[in-house]
Amino acid sequence: MFKAAGGWIFKHFFDDSAIFWELADHYNKNLYRFEFKTIGERNKAIKLLELRGFDVELVEELRGYVVKLPRYSKYTPVLKNSVGFLAISSG
Repeated sequence: MFKAAGGWIFKHFFDDSAIFWELADHYNKNLYRFEFKTIGERNKAIKLLELRGFDVELVEELRGYVVKLPRYSKYTPVLKNSVGFLAISSG
């Protein structure tokens, strides 16, 4: 789970739809990810996931996880399923 501007986010496809529905209020269907705006929401999600057998790691320092690419880089399609993607314009 990554700390981002405005909260914490993660992406995962759950084989068990019951888990998805327990977190569905936090699902951003446009970006295909779960978003938690408060520490309370984040902690509740972590507890739920851990009770279901998931090992949740909080990533607050994004160095090592971030790639900066020009808007029309040939590699942008590779990142389409990343947790967060923002292509920047060159110049």
